[in-house]
Amino acid sequence: MILKHKDDVAPQLAELERLMALPELTKAQRDAVEDELWAVRIGAKGEKEAAYHIDFGWKDGESSAVIHDLRLEHNGRVAQIDHLILHRTLHFHVIESKAFGGEVRVSDSGEWEIRTKFGWRGIPSPVEQNRRHIEVLKGFIDAQGLAPKRLGMTLPIDYHNWVLVSPSCQVRRGGTGWDRVVRMDMFEKHFSECHDKSVSGLGFISAISRVVGLDTLETVAKALVAAHHPGSFDYSAKFGIKQKASYQFTEVITARVAEEPPTVTQPLRTCSSCKAEVEQKVVNFCRMNSKKFGGKLLCQTCQKAPAAPVAAAALECDECKAKLDSKVVAFCRFNKRRFGGRKLCRECQVSAGKLAECSN
Repeated sequence: MILKHKDDVAPQLAELERLMALPELTKAQRDAVEDELWAVRIGAKGEKEAAYHIDFGWKDGESSAVIHDLRLEHNGRVAQIDHLILHRTLHFHVIESKAFGGEVRVSDSGEWEIRTKFGWRGIPSPVEQNRRHIEVLKGFIDAQGLAPKRLGMTLPIDYHNWVLVSPSCQVRRGGTGWDRVVRMDMFEKHFSECHDKSVSGLGFISAISRVVGLDTLETVAKALVAAHHPGSFDYSAKFGIKQKASYQFTEVITARVAEEPPTVTQPLRTCSSCKAEVEQKVVNFCRMNSKKFGGKLLCQTCQKAPAAPVAAAALECDECKAKLDSKVVAFCRFNKRRFGGRKLCRECQVSAGKLAECSN
């Protein structure tokens, strides 16, 4: 059963796109906002892809509970858990998903690198990142007394660290110990092998002795969902953008998977030129192309309107003042060293060429 899906990132994307449209941004600020926008989009894509493979195998499971996108705060530390699978045998699988689409490699010592067009580049270890999440999760469960009890004794919980990468990603593993760094499409197979190994041999007796009912497992999972604390995002402060308006992201958590995402009613906007009403998708397009439209909000018709004509003086020959067409102007700009940066008509270009030959 699935108790929670990923929080909606549409408000975050909308706020970042709004900031991108501000004309007063410096280049450094614009680059930082653009990088954040890319990171949110690629992160959401990776989590969505991983959630698809997890839901496919566990949506109708009768021995497990699944939580997507769980953010816990405990003792001044934060755990942003991408996916969590709780099993009746009290094996809790904490999953970090990464949208790596190319090639990554893990050294013997656990150092991560990703291949880019500029070569191999070191990145933070997702395994270590997830290990810290597990520490916060374990500390929270222990502090809240959420672990099931039997005969007055607290049953132990085993935590498993998984890192899922895109199906198109190739993973080079150095040494051993990285068998839980797997592609998303292979996770169900590796999960089954891990589960079978944990309940085989002597582990079978331990697993049977602490199997809990599905209702008990659901109680623990719902307590974790209730403790979910969505993050607050003040991007204006983060990027040093001075303005009054800022956005804080909050969402009401439901106990089950929502069938349809909530709809957001957008206020009507009007074209800066003709005052016609424009749709939200047009607003977003103008924000992403603020330089092209001079920061204005334009309807699709006004976007296609011809630009203001260039001043006549800019299309005159610098020698004889004859009118120039755009092709001649472009030719002169391309050969500015030859013509000394001047805009010349075809006749004056020939004269300038002859003078250059005489001087040589």
